[in-house]
Amino acid sequence: MKYVQCLLIKYVKEGCLKTVAWLPENFCEIYKELKLQDDDGLWNEGWIIQETYNCAEEDYILSHERDWAKQRKASDI
Repeated sequence: MKYVQCLLIKYVKEGCLKTVAWLPENFCEIYKELKLQDDDGLWNEGWIIQETYNCAEEDYILSHERDWAKQRKASDI
């Protein structure tokens, strides 16, 4: 299965929230509204796909999903 890197936005009272996520290719349609599951398992509605970027195979995504933590640990003072 292929995954696509997407920019997601959510409008809230205070303005606009943004995040980037890798989503299965079959969900990736610009302006499609999604529900995302947070770390506590709760569903958060109202996220909209604003842009799509790179595409990669599932095994690549899973093998690199924690790279940001390694980079942060190496760069934090």
